[in-house]
Amino acid sequence: MKMRVIIKTIYKMTEERKGCTEIIISDEELMRINPEKKPLTVDSLRTFKGMENLSDEEAQEIIFSLETFCIILFEAVKAQTEIEEANINQQKIAA
Repeated sequence: MKMRVIIKTIYKMTEERKGCTEIIISDEELMRINPEKKPLTVDSLRTFKGMENLSDEEAQEIIFSLETFCIILFEAVKAQTEIEEANINQQKIAA
């Protein structure tokens, strides 16, 4: 089963270009896009459909937003994992 990743990036734009860009990527596509896990750059961001005409400033804002989102997501998953592990340990002790 393919995992679909939806990344919604909301970025500051001029009045006529305010909006949200949605990118849907399969697991295989993720590995093809960045097999060496290099950091996202302005130039590499512009290789994605719909991102070709971003200014440097817009691209940097998107990259910053994505990096911030990843940190928040990592911390949330880490905290949830710790909670689940604590619950499992409590169940083992109670049994």
